[in-house]
Amino acid sequence: MADNPYRNFIAVKSGNENEAWVKTLVASYQNEAVKAEFDKVYKGTGISAY
Repeated sequence: MADNPYRNFIAVKSGNENEAWVKTLVASYQNEAVKAEFDKVYKGTGISAY
C-alpha cells in the first residue's frame, strides 16, 4: 500500500545491521506466529511487508 502513511519498521544505527542482537530482534518480529496474531487482531486491515 504505497499511499498508506502508517508503516512499522525496524531501524538500527548504521553499522549495527549485522549485529547478533539485530538478527534476534528481526527474527522475533518477522515470523509466521507474529503475522498470524497480527492478522487475528487487525482482521486484515494491515499487510505484512516481509
